[in-house]
Amino acid sequence: LSVETADVFLILMSRIAELKDPRDGIARISLDEMARLRDVRIRHGSSRNLYDDFKQEILRLSDLRLTMSWKDYKTGGDITFGRERPDRLLDIIDIEYKRGSETWTAFRFRCGQALSYFLDPEGLFWIGYYSKALLHLSPYHDAFTKKLGTYWILIGTISEKKGQLPRATPRTILDFCGEKIHWRNPGQTVDAFIEAHQRLEDLGVLEAIPILEPPARGRGYFNEWLDTVLTVKLSEDLWKIRDSRGKGKLRLKVRGRIKKRRKEKRKITQQVPKTLQELRENPHAIKRLRTEHAMRQPDLARALGITRQTLSNYERGLRTIPEDKALKFLQ
Repeated sequence: LSVETADVFLILMSRIAELKDPRDGIARISLDEMARLRDVRIRHGSSRNLYDDFKQEILRLSDLRLTMSWKDYKTGGDITFGRERPDRLLDIIDIEYKRGSETWTAFRFRCGQALSYFLDPEGLFWIGYYSKALLHLSPYHDAFTKKLGTYWILIGTISEKKGQLPRATPRTILDFCGEKIHWRNPGQTVDAFIEAHQRLEDLGVLEAIPILEPPARGRGYFNEWLDTVLTVKLSEDLWKIRDSRGKGKLRLKVRGRIKKRRKEKRKITQQVPKTLQELRENPHAIKRLRTEHAMRQPDLARALGITRQTLSNYERGLRTIPEDKALKFLQ
């Protein structure tokens, strides 16, 4: 899907996540709400053009049908939905209101039967929580990051049912996100892939990412890298919350976690390494301090006069940070 269509899908799924029973309930949203959730502001031109674009994305989603096959880990059997007649991704109906000279449009929608089978309320809460972080990313500069985040969230929802962390190969991920591979200069694809994952980690969508840099970028490395299985860990801020009694309790628990995180940040501030030796003994402090000060990895790398990948190696403890760079960082 295009990044715009993927955004609209994420908006609809996040609204479904707010339902009392996401598998059977019907959600509702207006075009004004969609513009607000996607963080789109009208500066020039007509809002009618924006709303017409939203309508087209909704219609595109309403036309999507799918056949799904997976293993039922409760019974051990195989399940296929829609083999003879593919099921709708989402059931959507448009509603137009008119009053005098004013007209506005809303949509009512719910999950298709296939989609609702494997989505549970907890997984949808997760989607609803992270959609806020992803939707505010720029569709022009962070399009790949947005689609990558959506991929890991949806895969994570399925993996939890198996008691596993989400896993995938770069080839599968790039295919899902519709990203073209630069075969003449595969390093561009690798660098964009690493940067998008780092961006998701900075946002708090991913709690831990694997080592994405190939061991070496010699001849023939790229195909091997494309088929390397990667395992990520999504943030547990919402995943550990298991409250089926209502959203009020949920918000209280989330606030409690935010307060706890603020206390942890204050502790981090008190644990700033004061010497080169302390920093070398605890290289992970580089990432913690960078995150605390809301610095992106490329920005800090630029300030230190090194590449982003070199900084990543320092943060992971794969390479020892040189004295001059360490002192500059501490300053």
